[in-house]
Amino acid sequence: MYCPAKARTMKKNRKHRKQRLATSSCFRTKKIKMRVGTHFLLLTAFIHAVSSNKRGKFLLAADMSYLPMLDCYGKCSPFRLEASGPTEDALKILAQSGLNTVRLRLWVNPSAHTPQGWPTDDYSYANLTSVLALARRLKDAHLDLWLDFHYSDGWSDPKQQTKPALWSKLSLSHLQHAVYNHTLSALVALTAQGTPPTIVQVGNEIDNGMLWAESDQQCSDGGALYRPGCTDESKASQGNWPAFASLVSAGVRAVRKATPQAEIMIHTALANEKDIADIVVWYQNLVSAGASDWDMIGLSFYSFFGAGNTSVIPKFSALTTAFHGKRVVFAETAYHYQYGIPKQFPPTPAGQLAYIQTVLMELHALPGGGGVAWWGAEYYNFTSGAGWTGLWDQQAVALPALTLGWQHQHQPQHQHQPQHQHQPQHQHQP
Repeated sequence: MYCPAKARTMKKNRKHRKQRLATSSCFRTKKIKMRVGTHFLLLTAFIHAVSSNKRGKFLLAADMSYLPMLDCYGKCSPFRLEASGPTEDALKILAQSGLNTVRLRLWVNPSAHTPQGWPTDDYSYANLTSVLALARRLKDAHLDLWLDFHYSDGWSDPKQQTKPALWSKLSLSHLQHAVYNHTLSALVALTAQGTPPTIVQVGNEIDNGMLWAESDQQCSDGGALYRPGCTDESKASQGNWPAFASLVSAGVRAVRKATPQAEIMIHTALANEKDIADIVVWYQNLVSAGASDWDMIGLSFYSFFGAGNTSVIPKFSALTTAFHGKRVVFAETAYHYQYGIPKQFPPTPAGQLAYIQTVLMELHALPGGGGVAWWGAEYYNFTSGAGWTGLWDQQAVALPALTLGWQHQHQPQHQHQPQHQHQPQHQHQP
């Protein structure tokens, strides 16, 4: 909550530290009132078996980034709630089924003709113009926007964090400016049309850093971690951690400036391959290297990629203990409804339903558990891979995991007031 009365009393030449203190005092009464009310809410939460999260609404989300390619940008939806029912907007089906947020990826300058692209060579559905259009549809469906910056022209994940073509030869300092300006411009555009995101993800699965330097550059010309040429990575003061953290911080500063009400997420896929202690160390390194101003720990959690079964979820409390006040969210998860290798649940519609119900139950019980996003929810017509883990079957009919899995999961909306609530200042500088 921005405090205009106090802000007006500040002279423009006061230092940022004094602004922080004044803005913090603006929240003091609000926080005390929330704290008193929480005792009653906790009792209600226990009785109704809902989350005790105090910082913001519990995220019931789906990644629907590819939707425009499947429904002709909203003009030819194939999706149905029931096999005998009419086709409907998939976003409205999500809202009707109890979800409250949609995650959308944003690439920097994606091409409509990407060689060997997946799932199509047309990546333009994730450019800013398309994301703006889809954000307007989210608003019409009463769904919140979770924006996922990839900082690449295509997919970013632990195995690939390629610089956008236009940024490929930039040095670290110029990359910082590029990250800041790209992040700010996108958020200003979304805000201007009345669709500001509530969650902003600075990077996608950045386990090994982001914006990797080109092969003919020094490692320090990008934000790569754990790669040849980047020296000892065991401590935040060594290797390329400071460079990586500076790029994350550039994105964070832009978010705080353009959309101060949004919560910021740092997303990794570490839960698929590391134990909890190693995940804690990774985030501690990021903080120690200078990037500490964020709100949420986002984790990809796929049992078929090594995350284990849902019985490990309580162990993630180590993260909220180590990082007080930061919520843990499963930024990506999914489970097979057909053809998958049986894990904890059978790869059937009933098994998929049991999976999401169990995940939600465990995250509700986790101190600081912040919610979940189902990745590839819209991929209904694929004959392999993501086509077996979506929330609609191959006839585009909603599966039980969608229609039943998210019901009765709504949380008391203890609206989290972000730590930094400055008025937007749309200046393109890091």
